[in-house]
Amino acid sequence: MERVVPIIEVLRLMVADPELFQRFKDDPAGVFLEFGIERPEYFLGPRAVQCPVMPPIPPAGEASRSIAHPYWAPWLAGGALQVQKLGVSDNLLAHFPPYPKRSSMSEADWQALVARVKADIREATEAMRSGGRVP
Repeated sequence: MERVVPIIEVLRLMVADPELFQRFKDDPAGVFLEFGIERPEYFLGPRAVQCPVMPPIPPAGEASRSIAHPYWAPWLAGGALQVQKLGVSDNLLAHFPPYPKRSSMSEADWQALVARVKADIREATEAMRSGGRVP
C-alpha cells in the first residue's frame, strides 16, 4: 500500500465531491473529525512536515489533542478561506492520483470509497501514534 497522507486524502475527496468541499468551507474541523484526523500531529504533509503556517502545537492541554479546540479555529478558518478562494491546489495534489468524481459513481460505490479512505486514514494515524510520532 502506498503511504497514506491523511490530510491529502481528505483534500482528494474534496476535489471529487462538491458537497464535501462545501461542508469543509462551512466546518473544516468537523470534516477532519469525520475522517478521523482529530489530533494536530496528524496534519503532516507529503514530506511528513507540518503546514508552514500552522501555529505551534501546544505542549499540553486540550488544544494539543483536538483540532476542534478553539485554538485551531483561526488557522482552520484561514485554510477554509484559502480553499474557497483558490480551490484545492493542483500543485499540492499533483503527485496523487485523483479520486473519481462523486457524480460519476453510484452512491454505494462512493460510500465504499469513503469507507476505504477512512480506514486508510485510521491505519495511517495509528501508525503515527505507534511509531512515536504522536503521543
